[in-house]
Amino acid sequence: THCPNLVLLDLSNVNTVAVSHGILHIEQLQHGCQKLKVLRITNSHINLSTASLKEQMESPGFPELEELSVASQADEARLFNDEFLQRILKTSTKLTLLDVRGCARLTHDSLIRLPTWDLKHLFLSGCSINRDLGAGLELIASKWAHSLIEFDLAWASATKPLDDALKALADKGSESPLKYLNLCGSSVSLEAVKEVLANCPHINAINLASCRGLPRGVKRLLQGAQEIAELRENLGVTLKGAPSQSSSSPRDT
Repeated sequence: THCPNLVLLDLSNVNTVAVSHGILHIEQLQHGCQKLKVLRITNSHINLSTASLKEQMESPGFPELEELSVASQADEARLFNDEFLQRILKTSTKLTLLDVRGCARLTHDSLIRLPTWDLKHLFLSGCSINRDLGAGLELIASKWAHSLIEFDLAWASATKPLDDALKALADKGSESPLKYLNLCGSSVSLEAVKEVLANCPHINAINLASCRGLPRGVKRLLQGAQEIAELRENLGVTLKGAPSQSSSSPRDT
């Protein structure tokens, strides 16, 4: 746990022979790896260790962390909760990518409390957040509408919260940097899709596959300037803002 120059730690696809999970002493790791920028614990049989309040308070966190992925399609994702997210990211003001796909125990509260204000890539498919009937999704979208380039909301099942979140993104108008939007299998409404297409000028890919509330002809992945332009035309949408040159660069990381 003492690797002062470590910048990337990939613990993805770690399985244990025992029934119990592997234990990660995150506070010790934070003390010993202050330069860590990328942490991946994807699809792994790993749980965070218990830590006293004193240990948590004295931990410096990961102040340089830019990417965290804890996505999982298995039961391991049920272990990852709000407390774990806060323990890992409590000082990560530079975070730009967060992948919590499949984390069924996370709530919007933990995301709203994160210290990062310029998140660029957020993956939420399979989270309980996507099924929340409250305003959580809208609050998340509002917090990072100015910075989100890529937003994964696949299989979000609550129509109004999802629509409200998309409208929060659209409210940024020509200032929105959003390029990639995944709504696959969601209950998004046609009006919300139109809102995004009309107000987010940099959209380069939108996944509308299996969206039951949309017309049959548009329920697929559309990508590239030509397909997006054709989608706007087919839905009778006029783009309200023209993209500025400063935001028309290739996909950010």
